Amino acid sequence: MEIPSSESQGGCNVPIKLGMEFDSEEHAYEYYNKDVAAVGCRDKDKRDPMIQKHRKETRTGCLAHIIISRQSNEKFHITSLEENHNHPLVHSSLAHMLPSQRKIKVAQAYEIDLLDDSGICPKASFEYAACQVGGQCFLGYTKRDHMNFLLDKRKDNLKYGVARSLVGYFEKRTLEDPAFRYSLDLDDNGLITNVFWADGKMIRDFKIYGDVVSFDTTYRTNKEYRPLALFVGLNNHREMVIFGAALLYEESTKSFEWLFHAFFRIMSANKPQTFMTDQDPAIAAAVSLVMPHTYHRLCVWHLEKNAFKHLNHIFRANASFPRDFSKLLYDYEYEEDFLSAWQEMLEKYDLESNCWLKNTFAIREKWSMTYGRNTFSGGMRSTQLSESFNGSLRGYLNLNISRDQLMISVPMKISHITEKY
Repeated sequence: MEIPSSESQGGCNVPIKLGMEFDSEEHAYEYYNKDVAAVGCRDKDKRDPMIQKHRKETRTGCLAHIIISRQSNEKFHITSLEENHNHPLVHSSLAHMLPSQRKIKVAQAYEIDLLDDSGICPKASFEYAACQVGGQCFLGYTKRDHMNFLLDKRKDNLKYGVARSLVGYFEKRTLEDPAFRYSLDLDDNGLITNVFWADGKMIRDFKIYGDVVSFDTTYRTNKEYRPLALFVGLNNHREMVIFGAALLYEESTKSFEWLFHAFFRIMSANKPQTFMTDQDPAIAAAVSLVMPHTYHRLCVWHLEKNAFKHLNHIFRANASFPRDFSKLLYDYEYEEDFLSAWQEMLEKYDLESNCWLKNTFAIREKWSMTYGRNTFSGGMRSTQLSESFNGSLRGYLNLNISRDQLMISVPMKISHITEKY
């Protein structure tokens, strides 16, 4: 049987048959894959309809397959074919979402690259691409595929020279400042994922003023919104001091756990009494693992911001609610007064069943002054200490710089700025 033409292959106009001939294994697989996607049928679900929750079906002993063999003429023939399945099939309208069917085409990859290089964040570029074709269902790939494409692109960019340049810069700093320390987190492929560094002054300041540490990841440094994480505190004049800095490629519990371990290993000092962060579950999990005996305090500025996001309708409908909520954050020293005021707020604004408030109340020890007044915090209530530092950094960095430039530029610029602190 002749090899299907590229025209018939593209649309699978010729059904796949025993004896069909192909140029290569890849040619045969692509043709079979498209033929399967075009089947578009769904067998009757034979499971007991009286059972409400079925166990997920995984292995069904399905014998559907295709076997190809190389012939003497170097072509590949289908020598065995079974088309019948013993399980329900995905409807043809959803077949494009199967892993075997999803694919970023060359033109789409070029567009993703172009938007990425133009400084468009991944979420916005995915939504733009979906809009161009009339919706995500016509795109041919998912948001996760989009992110994986950019991740692979980052890995390719980091293969050549960046790690060497970064380590070279850190080694140069070590010669200039023998107390300078750094740590690199590598992925399974040996590529840099996270970076932490601290100079001699930062390390000395931490040993003196490190009882209270504010950890801030809100400042985004480049077009992919990679967080610059800062460890900061207050000196005895209530001036900001910097204890260390990091560039992160993902904000996961694993990354934060690595970072906190690297921080304390380099500092060679005791854990702080109070560690202040924003309301992030990944950070909270890492703090509990690395600093189980440290008081983890939440930034009230972020808490107010989250409250406005989750209770926006209440803020807009009741002019007195912002004041009442703010008093719960700042005004009550004694637990009895705090609990009474909290219940009064719930009843006054009919919020007894609000999930966000329930979850926030469950961790009240981390943010209410009632529970934090017996732990030393140096009067620190917010992670916004680093805002002035972030403002200085904005003057040095262009948000459209490449990843390669970012990895080198940020440590250099921070070194210049920290001379002022």
